[in-house]
Amino acid sequence: MTIPDNELLPIVSQIMAVADTTQRGESERGEKYDWRFRGQLLAPSESAFAVLEREFAKFGYLPLLRQVNNQQVIYAVSTVESKAPRVWLNIVLFVATVFSVLFMGAWNDLLYFEQIPPTLLSDSASMLERNGYVLTHLWLGWQYALALLAILLAHEFGHYFASRFHRSPATLPYFIPLPLPVEFNFLGTMGAVIQMHRPARNRKTLFDIGAAGPWAGFVVALVVLWIGIALSRTTIIPAEGGVAMEGNPLIYLLLKYWVHGQLLPQPASYTLPPALHWLMYWLTSTPAPYGALDIQMHPVAWAGWAGLLVTAMNLIPIGQLDGGHAIFVLFGKRARWIGMGAIGLLVLLGFIYSGWWLWAGLSYYVIGLRNSPLLDEITPLDGKRRILAWATILLFILVFTPIPLRIY
Repeated sequence: MTIPDNELLPIVSQIMAVADTTQRGESERGEKYDWRFRGQLLAPSESAFAVLEREFAKFGYLPLLRQVNNQQVIYAVSTVESKAPRVWLNIVLFVATVFSVLFMGAWNDLLYFEQIPPTLLSDSASMLERNGYVLTHLWLGWQYALALLAILLAHEFGHYFASRFHRSPATLPYFIPLPLPVEFNFLGTMGAVIQMHRPARNRKTLFDIGAAGPWAGFVVALVVLWIGIALSRTTIIPAEGGVAMEGNPLIYLLLKYWVHGQLLPQPASYTLPPALHWLMYWLTSTPAPYGALDIQMHPVAWAGWAGLLVTAMNLIPIGQLDGGHAIFVLFGKRARWIGMGAIGLLVLLGFIYSGWWLWAGLSYYVIGLRNSPLLDEITPLDGKRRILAWATILLFILVFTPIPLRIY
């Protein structure tokens, strides 16, 4: 849409002392614009952008606000009408995820309550027989499915409602089912995602949208995990080996202590000073907890633990991940270097848990190191959100486990 420059210039002149105007070109980021206005803002950047956003929309434009050298720059970019949302796809994926999570939940329930015939647990049993038996008991997975889906729904709708609050258009959540046999499955789902239709308004908006998901999911996961630990029975870990053990993020250790009155898995005797023992166990899952007292995880506890894992993976400080948003609003362009360091750390962790190599590859080649673009890059983060951003980094430390699963 081409309009005379005097129709936009009076709007811009309200909030900027315009030095020059350019029609059509590309910004320093490669964004194609119809108009560029350079000069000095006459009003605080946040209130100035609010005026631009409201008035530009009347002409079919979206404003971009940048700092280039010692000048502020306003770009007028033509808006593109988004396609009507395909809600049917959200529904289909969610229903498929319900079934895949029910399937994994049924397996967890059958194992916990020892309802699987020993013949199906032996090496002679075929994969088809074992998974067929789980399918015939699908309804048993309701506790795990309800608990895990509640965490994932809280996480994704935390993002969604924060987007709606800030008038940043976003899709409904797309859930990702994982319909694999129980022998190759872990959680029954790969989580969920939402898509933003346009960049966040500024650092404040980006932080609110990015942090709302993990915090909402964490609160629900905390309740679910507390209930699950209370339902779980304690047992002695056998000493013959071949035992699969979940990782112990700090918040999980603390919850087990709160419910059962001791740090678990509690060794029969310490071979190291207790503080060093627990530091090593958190970082490396060693020494092997043979003969230690621990909980046998109820399916609800598994769901709560999985919720912590999903929260931790989203809070890794890389690019477009929720943790990447928190780092970006705090450190700006330096966040890219922090993201590269995080990927390097994942590669190193891959030598003790190979699953991190896959996540490092996805982070670099799929998620990417680039941070989310902003419409207004000038408005800084306020003090309250800065504190909350640091709290979000602390949350990552509390829910992260270097070795999510280990077989002793």
